[in-house]
Amino acid sequence: MNSILKIKLLVVFFLVFINSLISQDYSQLADQYFNDHNPENVAFVKNVIEDNNAEQLVIDWQDLEEEHELDLMESESKMNDLNVSFKINNKNPDDTAICKAFEANHNKRKELDRRMSTLKAMMTLSETTYNLCKNNIYNKSNCNKEYNNYSNNVKLYNNAVNEGLRGKNEYLNSRTKCIEVNENYKNERSDINRVIDRVKDEFESRSIKREESIKNISEQIRDLILKTPRKTMTYFNDGKVKQECSVDLRTNKFVGELKKYHANGKLFVTTNFKDGVQHGIFTQYFENGGVEYKIKYENGEETGSTTYDQKGNIVSQNNMD
Repeated sequence: MNSILKIKLLVVFFLVFINSLISQDYSQLADQYFNDHNPENVAFVKNVIEDNNAEQLVIDWQDLEEEHELDLMESESKMNDLNVSFKINNKNPDDTAICKAFEANHNKRKELDRRMSTLKAMMTLSETTYNLCKNNIYNKSNCNKEYNNYSNNVKLYNNAVNEGLRGKNEYLNSRTKCIEVNENYKNERSDINRVIDRVKDEFESRSIKREESIKNISEQIRDLILKTPRKTMTYFNDGKVKQECSVDLRTNKFVGELKKYHANGKLFVTTNFKDGVQHGIFTQYFENGGVEYKIKYENGEETGSTTYDQKGNIVSQNNMD
């Protein structure tokens, strides 16, 4: 394992250890559950976790994530070391002296085969020429030249055959040894690949277990987030609060108290929601802060009302206890 990789592994281990002790990455959680880690989302997730005393869930989740990164680095390092070790200890067969000798013998034999083919053709042709000369009954010319040519070709062909016989054992021996080198190389490569595959399989097995644990923790955190009403606020152009309320993230409906404000900062409306519908007293205010009217709701149905003038006097009233 090279020194740079060792340093990286030590850094990851250090971060895992320190993170477990002193910090939780709520921005990463916000990204996971809201696809955005703006400050409001991060603050909401942080409050949910702290209000439910669920910090250990976050620590466990992060430890598993960082354990995965460390495990991945270690597994990749093992596989890389195996490949490097194989290359150091096993030469490519084509680069070995034995296989280079076989290649040279093989090329020599191919060249000899081509030469023998040519010599055989020349021998056959010279034999035919000599026989024609010898059997020519009408022209008894001197055939010594044709005979000598034929004899010389026979000699050259036989020499080539003998050369092939002499080199045959050397060729076969180098071929056998090169085949053995190739087989050993393939077997070593196969053995290394099996070890690498085992490292991969073991890593994947651990990863599957971690993913199950991360999924379980993630679902627990998600349940905490979804069951916690999310407070939202809107603002006027000058930055003053225009509306504040809480939303049930499971239904995206209002829950609890909703407040609206006039531009001067005084209350404009207060009302309450239950199961996504108005329930309780709805109150609307004049800009000076006085009550304009009240409406009583029960599970979304209006059951009574009272109207006031700007001096606070009742103008009308209906079914208000």
